[in-house]
Amino acid sequence: MLSHYKNIETSNLNKETAQIEALLASLGQEPYKTALKTLSLQAFITNLTDSQTRFEEAYQKRHEAKSGHKLSEAKVKRNALQTSYIDFCNQIEMASHYLTDNTTYSQVLASLNLIRSGYAESLKKRKSKKAVAGKEK
Repeated sequence: MLSHYKNIETSNLNKETAQIEALLASLGQEPYKTALKTLSLQAFITNLTDSQTRFEEAYQKRHEAKSGHKLSEAKVKRNALQTSYIDFCNQIEMASHYLTDNTTYSQVLASLNLIRSGYAESLKKRKSKKAVAGKEK
């Protein structure tokens, strides 16, 4: 079970948080719950749960403090859309990696990656056209 969480510290913030929450959820179920009790590791898990809760609260406060300035309506909508999209992609990625029946999620993840690569290529072409146009002037 722990092999899924081997390099958790190298993940981005959203992915790391999702992995920790998935780990805590798994450890709260049998047979892991009994094993933790037998090994007297409940205090460690409680501390990890409390730390994760405190982190989420601190992160939310920091996020609210940073978002104190007013943005245009279009920027607010764009930021909300981007945040939702990133969360959606992270959930699909987590599901494709950690669920036992992940074939559908793997297909969705492959489609998302294809869309992302196509979009990245179109941005690259746009930037190169702008650079060429800028040099001609």
